[in-house]
Amino acid sequence: MNLQKVAVFTESPELFRTFKKTIPAAVAEVRQVAPDGEVPAGVTLAFVDGKWRGDMQALLGKLAARATYVVLVDDEKHIGDGVPAMVAEGIVDDLLLMPIRAIEVLGKIKHVAHLERVKVIAGVNLELKTLIEKFEEDVRTTRAIQRTLIPEKFAPVPGLRVAHKYLSGLKSGGDYLDFFEFEDKTHVGVLMSDSSGYGLSSAFMSVILRLAVKLSKDEFRSPSITVAKIFEELQLTMKPKENLSIFYGILNRKTFEFTYSSSGSVRFVHQNEKGFTDHTVGGPPLAKDQPPVLKDHKITLLPADRVVLFSDGFADTFAEEGVKGLERSFSKAYGDDAIELINNLTHRIKKRFETEDDMPEQDCSVMIIDVEKRAMRLAK
Repeated sequence: MNLQKVAVFTESPELFRTFKKTIPAAVAEVRQVAPDGEVPAGVTLAFVDGKWRGDMQALLGKLAARATYVVLVDDEKHIGDGVPAMVAEGIVDDLLLMPIRAIEVLGKIKHVAHLERVKVIAGVNLELKTLIEKFEEDVRTTRAIQRTLIPEKFAPVPGLRVAHKYLSGLKSGGDYLDFFEFEDKTHVGVLMSDSSGYGLSSAFMSVILRLAVKLSKDEFRSPSITVAKIFEELQLTMKPKENLSIFYGILNRKTFEFTYSSSGSVRFVHQNEKGFTDHTVGGPPLAKDQPPVLKDHKITLLPADRVVLFSDGFADTFAEEGVKGLERSFSKAYGDDAIELINNLTHRIKKRFETEDDMPEQDCSVMIIDVEKRAMRLAK
């Protein structure tokens, strides 16, 4: 119990002494207020003598304006006729009948202390609610910007079909994915990244936009060189705890050779008639104080092959089934329409939400690239 002040509105020294004696100094400061006195500031509990000779209505009005808890003190044998109505109508909050018992007084002090704590908690909850609403609005704004950077559909490339899905999440950071054809019309780039913070995500986008016009013909043949250049630029502004998972691959449409480099958590699987192969490189993500370990890997694709990329946020959303369960879903759906498969997986994610506006814990990204059955290699 930690009341600021208790006021006893009475002319009776004897009545005041009773309260002064009953209420320990460690619990509250007890003050007497005479009819010609002013209501003290900070009073949370007021005991008002039923024999108050001042303007009772004016006093009760002042106490009500200050949200003070009011206890009317009166003699059980001489209680006024209007007192029950005052209690019933909320003009006074409680009634204390004489002779006064210490347990009743302390009980009322404890009750008011509880009400004060409830007020504090309500205030904190209101502030927290406001902060949460502001945070959610900031997240929605950030995610809206992120979504504008990822097109609903990528530009078509002859011989390839691509489907993708990006769901924005609550966790700080952001996924990015891209599928694009180089100017030579021979090479196709595939990119997926997962940044650990909004600042790093924005910086990554800036670097990508700058490098897009600077890459030479030699560089686009080596994804690891490109990733190293991206990291070199990012490293200047990265914070110690930030990290970046990235997958970058280049498909040569003359040879169907797919060269890729990866670091971190982006998953990469290859499907064909023979089965399902996980080519995820893994390893630590790119971080400011760690030298990158990057190298090029190669596989050769054939007509009817399928390439699947997905972020750890996408995999974690299926945590109940495990990554193996998710892989089984991809395996069973080999040969099925990629858009329909992604829509089904998205539905399985969203059905866990309580409302349509809910978001997953972190960004979820998936991309499926199908080599058409009748795809022809370009002439060398």
